[in-house]
Amino acid sequence: MILDLVQAATIEATQAGPETAPITLRVGAFPTAISALVVPAMALIESGVRVITVQAEPEQALAELIARRIDAALVDFYDLLPDQGRSGLRKVNVLTDPLRIVTRADREEPREIGDLAGIEWVLGDARGRLGRVSRMALRAAGIEPAVVVESDDHWVTFDVMRSLDVAAVLPDLALRAMPDHVRTAAHIELSCNRNIQLVMRRVLHPHPGFAVLQDALLDALAG
Repeated sequence: MILDLVQAATIEATQAGPETAPITLRVGAFPTAISALVVPAMALIESGVRVITVQAEPEQALAELIARRIDAALVDFYDLLPDQGRSGLRKVNVLTDPLRIVTRADREEPREIGDLAGIEWVLGDARGRLGRVSRMALRAAGIEPAVVVESDDHWVTFDVMRSLDVAAVLPDLALRAMPDHVRTAAHIELSCNRNIQLVMRRVLHPHPGFAVLQDALLDALAG
């Protein structure tokens, strides 16, 4: 591991300098992060850094990063689940993304969690991280969810909600393109966040292109 870091630092140090050569960065990211974060950031990056985006779920992206098949990864983890750290990596927090309850827009807006006691739910796969965390957060709030559809695809969730009077739990980032028939339960807070991080290999002299990518992601969010 130490020799691997020394070798990486030597290679990347030769690239750093006032006349740094253009660099191509392969960035692994999950689908929502690609559309909401990476693509807007790519539009802000000027010449000198070329980004190639690779769709990958967080665990896959970390494995690809460690294997040096990609150069950076956008991954997420949840407050209610332990973060399984990997050695030799540097993490930068990009976004704290709260989980939200959403309902159909044509039903009376719930004022408190008890107003949803009798509703059925669309939640993520019970074996997946979002599904597990959603159930944990609802149970902590006093709701034992009656699940009628399991899906980790928020567009599938929106389609289900077009036909059925159900509620769902989704990260705030997924709601930026929320259709008109869906509404956030603004008065109800689930005390759980998804944290999105930019992860890179830890080296002594990283190429300046990584800082450009990081700044572009933060600027895209601010914009």
